Amino acid sequence: MRATNPARWNSWKDSLLRQLYTETQHALMRGLDNPRAQDELISEKQAEARRLLAARQVSQDAVTRLWINLSTDYFLYSSPEEIAWQTEAVLGASCAESPMVLVRHQTARGGTAVFICAPDQDGLFALTTALLSQLALNVVAARIQTWMRGAP
Repeated sequence: MRATNPARWNSWKDSLLRQLYTETQHALMRGLDNPRAQDELISEKQAEARRLLAARQVSQDAVTRLWINLSTDYFLYSSPEEIAWQTEAVLGASCAESPMVLVRHQTARGGTAVFICAPDQDGLFALTTALLSQLALNVVAARIQTWMRGAP
């Protein structure tokens, strides 16, 4: 990409290729006949996120109660840092009455993460993406995570 058109290279593409390289290297070192199990990956991410949250003195019991309601996909596709950041935010504020919006610049990924926690309603995702479009923001990836009523 960089050799054919330097203007197309950016920090986001750099981070994707770096992630591909690193994960491929780990897979090759582990051996292609010995892939990492999904449960093992999730356990490692949760342990690291718990370590980060403990350093911030977040209640481990509250973390457990919140995480019980989250999907396997959430832990598979989120980094330990993202999990800790979002967990701490949700536990520190109530999203039941009004939306909570957090923004975090991610220099390693060349972008900005926007975390929105809000009560469910019809068309919420469409409303959110329309607002981001009005602000002339580009969405590279989006994930939706829901949890049962009564969870933090």
